[in-house]
Amino acid sequence: MHHFLISLILLLGPVSSFAHSNHHHGKKIKKDQVIVRAKFELGKLVKNEKLEKSWLEATIVSFEIKTFEKKNKSGKVLKTIKEWVVSFNNAKIKDEKKKILFIFLNLKGKFVAANFSGR
Repeated sequence: MHHFLISLILLLGPVSSFAHSNHHHGKKIKKDQVIVRAKFELGKLVKNEKLEKSWLEATIVSFEIKTFEKKNKSGKVLKTIKEWVVSFNNAKIKDEKKKILFIFLNLKGKFVAANFSGR
């Protein structure tokens, strides 16, 4: 338990930079903030028991902006959306399909989703 609390404190510590009074909600986050935000969201998923605690030790594989298409039922593209996609690798997971977690953030840093498919 002690190790878990220390890991959580270290993981969430840098997030305090988002709580200052002159934070601009309309601006896109900078590249160096993407990892901090993704780790924060990963910590929340663990805290809310959506992921097991071993994910706190996962390593970042990549982070990039990807473009996704929103389509209607007939397949027509309604709009395109750009999102940050941060992938984490958990070496302790044996199931290859659940070893890489993808966290999606909008360009302003707001959490969009997390999954194991990357889509």
